[in-house]
Order: sequence, then structure tokens, then C-alpha cells
Amino acid sequence: MEAQNRRIDEVQRKVDRLKAELAELDKQDRLHEEKIAADKSWWTYFSWLGGHRWLSEEEKIHMESKKMQRTAVRRIKYSMLQKIVRQLVELRSEKENRQRKEDERVYKEFVRTRAREAEVQEQQLRERLAREEKEKRARKERERQEREERERRAREERERRERERAEAERVRRATEALNMARMRFNNRGSRASYTSSCRHNVWWDKIYGQQKCLYCEQTLYKFLYECPKCKTTGCASCMNRLKRGEKPDHTTPYSSPENDGYRYDDW
Repeated sequence: MEAQNRRIDEVQRKVDRLKAELAELDKQDRLHEEKIAADKSWWTYFSWLGGHRWLSEEEKIHMESKKMQRTAVRRIKYSMLQKIVRQLVELRSEKENRQRKEDERVYKEFVRTRAREAEVQEQQLRERLAREEKEKRARKERERQEREERERRAREERERRERERAEAERVRRATEALNMARMRFNNRGSRASYTSSCRHNVWWDKIYGQQKCLYCEQTLYKFLYECPKCKTTGCASCMNRLKRGEKPDHTTPYSSPENDGYRYDDW
């Protein structure tokens, strides 16, 4: 890992050095452009009248040659920078992968160590329990009677708690049944008031699953029908009575869609 870190630092220094060299080339290009622009300005013309020297053609050619050389060098250094950056990215990715594998190895070793410790502790516990059981069997008759008395009291306590739990469960079920009955009664009232203005003259959807009809309270094991307008649900018989403008109730007998004359084109 240390060797890899040194390699990454070395590559990073190469990247920094190439960036600095490219920045220096950019700086020289800016100075070149400033000299060319200054040589063409009016200020240089008046300075020439005062004795300032113009750039000669040889100097301009030399400056352009240097610029072309810098352009070629920049292209080479930029290509080198791209390769070194990719190398740096690969080295860092490899370092992260190695670190992740090392972390996984350490974690697995930790888990194995804890498992071995737990196994040793469990063996010690079994041995201690065996010794206690052996000592318990060697107790005197008085201790045996006291143990039987404690067991009897514990058994009576468990039976008392079982009776209490059974009574609590009976009360809970009775309460749930009462609440469900109240809920069905309230739902029938609220749904009836909500759907009273709907004519239900549309294609009803099927709602699959074991459910109970809202009106006749018949349990359907496959599906119910649902009005897409008011979202009321019911069996085929109650649905057809609602479509005909009738008001179904709990006395409405349940029948299958075929027995009640329901067809998919019945609106």
C-alpha cells in the first residue's frame, strides 16, 4: 500500500509539472499577442516618430516561429498530460479496490473471531449448566420438595395467566366484532348517501379478491363490481338493481351474473 501511495504521489507530481508547463506556454503566447498588438497601435507609431523602433520582419518571423514551436510543444505536453491523468485515475481506482478488499478481509476475520469466541462461550455455558444440573440432582429431599412446591406454584400462576389471556382474547374478539358491525352499518349509510345521486349507468369494473357485498352482505370469493363514477361496490344482483334505479338492501338475494341477467353490454 505504501509503494502504491508513493507511485500515486509521483504521478500526481508529473501532472502538476505538466500543468505548470502548459500554463507557462499560455503565458508566452499572451505576451506574443501583446507585442504584436502593441506594434500595430497608434501609440507605437507616435513613439516611432520620437525614436521608438518598430519590430523588424526578422523579429516577427522569429516570434512566429517560436509561437509555432510552443504550439507543437503544447500539443505534445497536452497528450502526455491526458495519458498521465488516465494513469493517475487507474492508480487511484486500484487503490480504492485494494482498500475495499482489505476492509472486507478485516471484517470477515473479525466475524470469524467473534464466532469462535461465541462458540467458546457457548461451550463454557453448557459445561456450567451441566455442573449445575448435576449439583441439583444431588440435593436433599427437602430441596426436592421445595422445588416441587415452586413448580406447583409456577404452574398455577401460568394457568391463571392463561385464563386471563383467554378472557382478554375473548373480550378483544367480541370488541372487534362489535366494531366491525358498527363500521359496516356506518359504511352502508355513508356510501348510500354518497351514491344516491349516481345513476350507475356505466360499465362496472371488477374488483378481485374475497369481499362482502355492501348491500346484501353476501360474501363473494372471487370479485365484486365497482361503479367507476361513485366507487360503490356490490354483487351482480345489487349492481343490476342500482342500474334499474332500484334500492337494494340486505334482503336482496345474491345470484351470479348469469342468473340475474347481467351482461357486459347492459348499461
